[in-house]
Amino acid sequence: NDRRNLLVSGDSNNYVRLWDIEVGSQIQAMNQHTAAVRCVKRCGHAIISSGADNRILFSDTRTGKHVRGFYGHKGTVNSFAFDDRLLISVSTDSTAKVWDLGTGRVIQTIQMSARPNCVARLGDTVAIGASDSLVHVFHSLDSSRMMTQTDQFYGHESEIMGITLCGDLCITGSIDRRVKMWVLDNAWEAGEGI
Repeated sequence: NDRRNLLVSGDSNNYVRLWDIEVGSQIQAMNQHTAAVRCVKRCGHAIISSGADNRILFSDTRTGKHVRGFYGHKGTVNSFAFDDRLLISVSTDSTAKVWDLGTGRVIQTIQMSARPNCVARLGDTVAIGASDSLVHVFHSLDSSRMMTQTDQFYGHESEIMGITLCGDLCITGSIDRRVKMWVLDNAWEAGEGI
């Protein structure tokens, strides 16, 4: 039933779980990963998950089956972001990979100077939070879809574990127990929270 309010989660027991939040019950459990699930997102009937088994998997909620995988990282895939054309993943192998969703091929591998923990994408902008306490900002500058680093934001005192893009803002959360907002156009620290 497509009208249900559904929530998807991943766990350290290698499962991706689908929940009906209206009735508060699990409606599906998929065990396609061979190690802990680190990131999971739902888009329609598709569930995309990544994990400590170095893989990104696509599953269909209608069948509960694995339908596709992206393979190429040599470490845990910590996070990913996607749109209808591209998927960007970050891994403990200190790389970010740009994937073509249509073909499943890697378009670009970006060697990071520190372990990337999280990634967000909005339009042609990609922001990566890393273990070096920096926000690394990339843009796709032409139709080739290749990403070029255009900026770095300094200000956290410990590694960045959460990141999102909203309009011209990049919002980050760190182990330093602070949330920071950055204006992308100016690389200016807009504010600091708890």
